[in-house]
Amino acid sequence: MLPHSLILTYMRCDYCNKEDTKSCLIYDNFGIKTCDDHYELGKRDCKYYLQSNNMIHLQDVKQLVDALPKSFSILRSSGEMQDGWSLDFDDPYLRKINDTWHIPCVNVEKYLTKRSSMNDMKHIIDVEFMKDVITKCYLRIEEPLGEYQEHPAIQKVIVEGLPCRMLVIPSHQDSA
Repeated sequence: MLPHSLILTYMRCDYCNKEDTKSCLIYDNFGIKTCDDHYELGKRDCKYYLQSNNMIHLQDVKQLVDALPKSFSILRSSGEMQDGWSLDFDDPYLRKINDTWHIPCVNVEKYLTKRSSMNDMKHIIDVEFMKDVITKCYLRIEEPLGEYQEHPAIQKVIVEGLPCRMLVIPSHQDSA
């Protein structure tokens, strides 16, 4: 099961269609709806999504968050150092882009957001500390999930010539 938008969807478990649900969230209104029986599957599938998209939540690298000052300067693409930036907790994920980890930053006064390379932030954080954080990021993202077991209700189908996965929920007639 892949996380999806939860906006305007039924309040039912994505795995079994039970109406008593809770959510495993990646972002606000984006994740997987689960019942108590399938909550661990939801957490597993969200973790799989994060790993496969090279994302790490800022709360998982608390050392980095705590080491950064509330306001800092970052290197802009023009080469200019610009003050007034902070961590962007509205998009709270480190992302690995072209083999380099990027930190979400926001400049509230200028209405700007940017993903700043960890390498471009060495003027803020000690280089050795950065190496430790980067190593922990790699270990965290590559932590094994174990063998990924697809939910039995997921079936592989071809739609308009493209391979897809579909959740097939048994009807009441099928279960009788």
